[in-house]
Amino acid sequence: MHKSVVSILKCESYDPAGLAARLEKLLDQLGGMSAFVKPGERVLIKPNLLKAASPERAVTTHPALVEAVVREVQKAGGVVTIGDSPGIGKIQKIFDETGMTGVAERTGARLIELKESVEAKTADGSTFQTLELSKEVLDADKVINLPKVKTHAQMYVTLGVKNCFGCVVGKRKPQWHFKAGVKREYFAGLILDIYRTINPVLTIADGITAMEGNGPGSGKPRDLGLLFASADALAMDRVIVDVLGLKALEVPLFSVAKARGITGTELSELELRGAELAELKVQGFEPAKTIDMMFGPPFMRRYFKNAVTAKPDVDHDRCTLCNDCVNVCPTDVMSVKDKKIDIYYRDCIHCFCCQEVCPEGAITPKQGWLLKLLEGRS
Repeated sequence: MHKSVVSILKCESYDPAGLAARLEKLLDQLGGMSAFVKPGERVLIKPNLLKAASPERAVTTHPALVEAVVREVQKAGGVVTIGDSPGIGKIQKIFDETGMTGVAERTGARLIELKESVEAKTADGSTFQTLELSKEVLDADKVINLPKVKTHAQMYVTLGVKNCFGCVVGKRKPQWHFKAGVKREYFAGLILDIYRTINPVLTIADGITAMEGNGPGSGKPRDLGLLFASADALAMDRVIVDVLGLKALEVPLFSVAKARGITGTELSELELRGAELAELKVQGFEPAKTIDMMFGPPFMRRYFKNAVTAKPDVDHDRCTLCNDCVNVCPTDVMSVKDKKIDIYYRDCIHCFCCQEVCPEGAITPKQGWLLKLLEGRS
């Protein structure tokens, strides 16, 4: 049986010289960058640029790693473009605060916002037959995926496969959240469709400093000192979940992939290079506060939706009324009333886009009252 190879390496800091050397060794375990990029190829590098945030907050892929990868691609003869499409915020501010502007200036790489959508056909067995994805991504000869290791309230973690959701252009992201509904497995199927359609040739995960807790936008930085790389992002994600000490069974992406017969969801299907999992295990990593978005049989969901589902809860003391949540909401259920954020829960689809973009960490998932009561009696 063919086994997907995942390369793992310890890397304690973002010091440019040390990081460049560790990255080169990480890639050597996979055959080097030349195994993925040929001279003259147009390479789109896709970091996680969720929103405008300084690198120290661990919200986005660190610019030092992005720069090191750019230089490796350039050494292999590739022509580099760095691109992403955040769901909200002014793109130049995002590029500046995340350090991407400096990376482009120092390396000569092109820096773009992904903003033109085209229709793309998906593989057989996908949740959706067609998707709307970035033309710039689909036109590239190769895509290199650079996720940040973070928790995620809806999907448990956001790693290599989830990072490809950024190839859905801008404000179309909430629309796809709406299409995918509130069921986590259905949204996981969408993400898997996007990943397989884009088919990044290489994924390198920034786990030097990760995010734990209230991810993906308002959690706490956690120093892990680790880099991961693989041609198979699903396999890499499976390894990272194990290293973090999280439960793979709780990650909907893996169950959906396994149901489709896609390999890479079991450690026995993988080959690790660079370190043994036992020596890398992270102690006490704080997961996201995840709660089942839907609970119980269909009739119960229909009549008791708001009693048994998790819903976004606003901490009004922390909220600054920036309106980012209002602007990103795909169903327009959020508004400002009496100088507070108000949510019309009846039409809320529980996608938690509001939580992702909140710059103050003022939005968290809250259990429905009935589910909370049932759990308290169990």
